[in-house]
Amino acid sequence: MERSASARFESVLAPSERAAAVTALDSAGAKVTSWGVAGASRTYARLRLTATTDVERVRAAIDARIDEPALTVLQVAPRESERLPALLEALAGAGRPAGIVEAGICDGGLCVELDERATPLRFLVDIIDVELAPAPGRRIVALLPLDDASLTAFASATLAAPEIDGSRLVERYVEPLLRGGA
Repeated sequence: MERSASARFESVLAPSERAAAVTALDSAGAKVTSWGVAGASRTYARLRLTATTDVERVRAAIDARIDEPALTVLQVAPRESERLPALLEALAGAGRPAGIVEAGICDGGLCVELDERATPLRFLVDIIDVELAPAPGRRIVALLPLDDASLTAFASATLAAPEIDGSRLVERYVEPLLRGGA
């Protein structure tokens, strides 16, 4: 069984720091599958763990917060920047959804860390759109790639098609072909 985790570093890592983190994580049984940067303040990494990887060993290997399973990390930029305070209050204030681990201002938008076990991505996008209704328009960028389960759940909820499951994700079948695999 393969597992996933995410790592959050409290700075933007230089290439040499990323290389050192990859080495340390490899020795702890975690493989970096992607990197993401939130403005000028943070670096995120998505990690692949094996069934036997000890998460405490991974946490001890690097100076970063480790979340298992991996968090969904998004950068949300409203078209009208004056909507940022209301959006921040909705996503980080007292009544925020349970799955919001953290939300804060970064580079003209918000950086949102979401635990989809508590709040589905579709629900988060709905909240964002409700808060931005007085001045619609936004850009949402995933700082770490979404996994198949997230994509499937989002597509199923968005299209109101509960029959959508992982077997219907075209990317799962196309990506190996693009890489030259069978």
